[in-house]
Amino acid sequence: MNAIDALAIVRQYHEVLNAFDVNLVKPLIAPDATYLSPAIGVLAGREAILQSMSTYFAEYPDQHSFDDSIELVAPQVVRSAWRLAATSRSSGKAFRRAGVEHVTLNDQGQILRVEVSDT
Repeated sequence: MNAIDALAIVRQYHEVLNAFDVNLVKPLIAPDATYLSPAIGVLAGREAILQSMSTYFAEYPDQHSFDDSIELVAPQVVRSAWRLAATSRSSGKAFRRAGVEHVTLNDQGQILRVEVSDT
């Protein structure tokens, strides 16, 4: 079995998020994935996660996130410290956010769990 390059997968995930295309995100997320964030609560399943991302991208079409640091903390777990900037389509207000994300991959290299905390 080939080793999973968890850092490369998470970097790719972050790149496609900045492309605002859920079709690019979809193959990276396991069907039974879970996404936890103080901003949106708990999402269970790839389809719920992708729907939430589609809604978010529609509201914040210029969002761009940056990794301030990214590191492997376990064989299939990556921790990233990030920040993002965006503008709300409905209000025109600038939006800034920063946090820490732990991304856990399954044995196939798909994202199984994302846990976000704000800093």
